[in-house]
Amino acid sequence: MARNYIDGGVRFERHDFVTVDMIAEDGKRTEELEPRRLFPVNDEDNYISLLDADGKEHGIIRSLSSLDKKSRDLLREVLEEYYVVPKITEVIEVYEKGSINRWTVITDRGQCSFHIKTRYTDIKIYPNGRVLVRDTNDNRYEIPDVSKLNKASMHQLNSQI
Repeated sequence: MARNYIDGGVRFERHDFVTVDMIAEDGKRTEELEPRRLFPVNDEDNYISLLDADGKEHGIIRSLSSLDKKSRDLLREVLEEYYVVPKITEVIEVYEKGSINRWTVITDRGQCSFHIKTRYTDIKIYPNGRVLVRDTNDNRYEIPDVSKLNKASMHQLNSQI
């Protein structure tokens, strides 16, 4: 199956909340495409797949930087609306009971509690201090830089990371 890589030559307009229309230089319009990151954790601005309502791929944007500023900004906005990852700003409590841990945290979206199964598979620590946490419902949370958390939060995390 040949892939259609997009390296400029198109522009995008918003269709609705999480879909866009792609307009080629010749005026051909492909409507209601859902942009999805192929590498949502490691490479947010590269390799963006454009899917129709049936899941058919209409192209892959190799790099958002190849697009005009207006299209690039629009796609980033749509992708951010789709990939909501709350940022943990404070860890109130980590309660360990058997193989399930309950976290109570404050995020940029408010306070919440969630459960993780195991720190070995549900917590990813990156060299730059970034930490990604996946809960039992497959929701993701991010600590952008663990070193910037307060002492009480670090104390709660000691057994986890």
